[in-house]
Amino acid sequence: MNDGAKFCPKCGQSTDKSPTPQQEYVEQPQEEEPSFVYKMWHSKWNWIGAIVFFTIIVAANTCGGPDTDEVAEVGYKVGYDMGFASGDIIDGNEYIQVAYSNYYPAPSTPEEKEQYDIFAENYKKGFRDGQNAR
Repeated sequence: MNDGAKFCPKCGQSTDKSPTPQQEYVEQPQEEEPSFVYKMWHSKWNWIGAIVFFTIIVAANTCGGPDTDEVAEVGYKVGYDMGFASGDIIDGNEYIQVAYSNYYPAPSTPEEKEQYDIFAENYKKGFRDGQNAR
């Protein structure tokens, strides 16, 4: 080998005889993966979805029912059509209950029961007017 050569021309081994400094390996502590619950509570998309869902539920419960004028108008029209087409006399609320349930859900709150009464009253008026128009 030539003087001052740093590597062997045959094998490629270093000619430097000084010991190579060894780096001391220190294991770095790994961060724990956040739990599913943590991720769920800290995700902005989950919060946005929850707010949208809540808004839809509130809107459906407060804006979903028919107003009194609509109930009266539908009740009269259905009663008129039934009175005009049928010769039957109203003998109770069974016709009204069937007609109401076809257009609106069964009443469960005091406001819905009040609307049912309005529907029934207008159904009876419409029924009589329909029979008179035949």
